[in-house]
Amino acid sequence: MLARRLAALMVALVALLGLLMSDCWAQGQDDAAGAALLVTQGIKILRQAPSVNNYKDAVEAFRKAVAADGTYSTAHFYLGVSLYQLASEMLLEDPLATDAAYPHLDESLAELGKAVELAPSAAGPRLYVARIRLIQGKVDEANKAVTDEIAVAPESARPEAYEVLGRVRSAQGRLVEAMQAYEWALDHDSRFAWALYSKAELLFRLKRYDECMKLCDHINTLLSEYARDADYLATLKSKGRRSAAQAQDTREKLLEKYSRVAEFKEDNMWPNVYRLQGQCYHVNDLFTQARACYLAAMSGRHDGNEKDLELRTLLASEYLAQANWSIRIEGRVTDPLKMLKALDTKVGEILKDNANYPPALELRGETYLLEAQAYKQSGQDNQVHQLEDARKAFEEAVKAYRDARAGAAPFPEARSGARFARCLSLNGYVLALLGRYDEALALYDEALTPDVDPVSWEAKVYRAFTLAESAPVASADAVKTLVATAVAESGGAIEAANTGGEAIMLVGLAKMQKARSAATVDEALLNEGSGAVREAVVLFREVAVASPKDARSKIRLADCYYELAELSMARMTYEDALVLIPPSTAVSIADDRSRVLLRLAETYFASRMYEPTIQKANEALASASDLWRAKELLGDAYTALRRYIAADEAYAAAFDLLAGEDSPDTARIMASHGRLFMTMGRDQEAELYLLRAISMFQGLESGGLTAEQWACLSRAQEDIQVVRERLAAGPSA
Repeated sequence: MLARRLAALMVALVALLGLLMSDCWAQGQDDAAGAALLVTQGIKILRQAPSVNNYKDAVEAFRKAVAADGTYSTAHFYLGVSLYQLASEMLLEDPLATDAAYPHLDESLAELGKAVELAPSAAGPRLYVARIRLIQGKVDEANKAVTDEIAVAPESARPEAYEVLGRVRSAQGRLVEAMQAYEWALDHDSRFAWALYSKAELLFRLKRYDECMKLCDHINTLLSEYARDADYLATLKSKGRRSAAQAQDTREKLLEKYSRVAEFKEDNMWPNVYRLQGQCYHVNDLFTQARACYLAAMSGRHDGNEKDLELRTLLASEYLAQANWSIRIEGRVTDPLKMLKALDTKVGEILKDNANYPPALELRGETYLLEAQAYKQSGQDNQVHQLEDARKAFEEAVKAYRDARAGAAPFPEARSGARFARCLSLNGYVLALLGRYDEALALYDEALTPDVDPVSWEAKVYRAFTLAESAPVASADAVKTLVATAVAESGGAIEAANTGGEAIMLVGLAKMQKARSAATVDEALLNEGSGAVREAVVLFREVAVASPKDARSKIRLADCYYELAELSMARMTYEDALVLIPPSTAVSIADDRSRVLLRLAETYFASRMYEPTIQKANEALASASDLWRAKELLGDAYTALRRYIAADEAYAAAFDLLAGEDSPDTARIMASHGRLFMTMGRDQEAELYLLRAISMFQGLESGGLTAEQWACLSRAQEDIQVVRERLAAGPSA
């Protein structure tokens, strides 16, 4: 009996267990179905127009799906995706909003990890992990995630994986492999807009600007075609000219054709394509085309915003770049000054919409700084006034940046540490030009703080320039270190090489001058100085290659060769520079032209090429008639050619241009003139001029004479001894 009861009980228990299991299975099915429904609803929300609010709604939908069935991997995947999209949108609106966005990324990583755990062979989660790790700057983790993704991704999902792989390789500095990854993505889908854009950015980074511009044109064509076809579909639907089935069929064909173009457009990336293309035109000095691109980026037709302050400032900055180019390359002054005044008006219009917009205030400072340089070039006397205006404008910009960064301004560019550091650096540069070195150095220190931009190459190179201006010999080592770091970190910026070259050249020349400032040349110091000048040569060569039409870079390079006594190289480089300087003194860099001609005359004379010396000295005087050094060279060359009357006139003219003031230059000319009279046999005049030269040199001894001046004094003393002996000997002598 007991056995039968036990058996019956066991049967009942098994039956009950089976019933319970059946109910649980059914419940599980219901949970999964409910979760799937919630995922479907969330996906619909994700497909809506990108916005922070829409992504928040999607996140909530996927959270409910996960709550409904925690074992449903797809729910975890889409929750991770929506959290990633939410954080990305927040960073798109404000790249500096990392404190608010990064927690969503951390949660996204957790959900994506859960999705991988539940479905190890599923494609997708690892790709988003790679994207998140890239945002976080964790390149090694991104590399592992995207490599794992490629191992499981089906053929249809490979383009996205390869595009992310390209960005990983680019972040690793493996640029050839990055380009290959983009090509793999485009081999799968030639219309993949994100891969095309990433490739264009890499081409820009590689300075392959023509290829970048062509690729941007191609992307713009794709986006225009998609927008046109999408508008056509919308028109048909609005006019009822297609049945529901036909409309759906047309829409599906559109998505099939443009799926990876539509995604790019929905991310509101079209303005960025025009911005990138504008930057290509900018570096090629094609300012009109650059402006057209920025205007296109602002156009509503391309999803742009005509009120965008950053784009408007970027557009205005092209006028500054064009004026700078016209002054630097064409040697023009009048037209650029008009352009700069018009630019000031444009900046004023931007500031009417936001009086404290830092980039616009900074642009105003750059405008005044360039005006100061133009006024200096044109010989007008209000350069200092313009520098003061530039200083005030930069100080306003610096204050606006500080306020924006402290008050969380709505413009990410206004809170950018790199932009703030550049503004501080330019403010410091203007102060250095005004001789206010300590204030300038304090601004560079602020720019390089951890809270601003500790790797700011602008702060480093302008700090080097300021040290070279204020204490070139004492700061020599610091200047060299700063310049080397700045040039390396700038990515080949002409501004870094040019300003850095000037700083090192100042150091080198100061050391060489100090080495020669005593009666005996300090050879060790002279070698240090010449070594620094050779370092400047390397930088100016880089500038000359990068900007072959820039006469001033060639002039600085030639000046270095001249100081190093490499006369043939100096002469050749001065001749190259001369070709680039326009001949019209009304609009050209006439002061540079006359100085180049003068230096050419000096190199010819040092090489004992006297006829070319005379030719270049006279050309220099035609550009600037007050060049006493050109007259002195004429006297020296005529003396060497035994054209004594012409030499006498040239020395007299040089003396008159110096107004007879007591100086080493005047003393040298008097000594040369005295030697000329001695050679001509006019001993009484020779004695008079030599005595005056000797007296002048001796009167300057208290201030110290250089080795060269001591040599000139010694020669004059020897010459007067000869002259007096001849005068004492009488006519028979």
